[in-house]
Amino acid sequence: MLNNLKKSYQPEEMNKNEILAHFQETGAILKGHFKLSSGLHSDTYLQCARLLQYPDRADLLCSELAARVREKISPLISPLKGGKEGGGIDLVVAPAMGGLIVGYEVARQLDLPSIFCERVDGKFEFRRGFEVPKAPIS
Repeated sequence: MLNNLKKSYQPEEMNKNEILAHFQETGAILKGHFKLSSGLHSDTYLQCARLLQYPDRADLLCSELAARVREKISPLISPLKGGKEGGGIDLVVAPAMGGLIVGYEVARQLDLPSIFCERVDGKFEFRRGFEVPKAPIS
């Protein structure tokens, strides 16, 4: 359950430079001029798909992220999933397409269900029968 990491990674075991090295080594850090979906512009873009094509790296970084989530917000995770009383997180929602793998893998490692939303006419919405239930997921 939530109190047991599925891997031996501990929260913040990897530092910022170690994490960035994985993105650099896979060519996921792009330089240039990018117009982001927010309308803002950036000279750097993280193309996570370039890193996520390598399951070992995806597992490592998602394990790190799940460990940090567990440490930072585990008091908010639903008691049904091992969190403290009064908690409320019992579902991971990710944006399609770019967040699907990360959302699924973090949910898997936290032993939570995972759903995703899709952009329709510029706004995210749930499709494919997905919804956020009003009652906790058991």
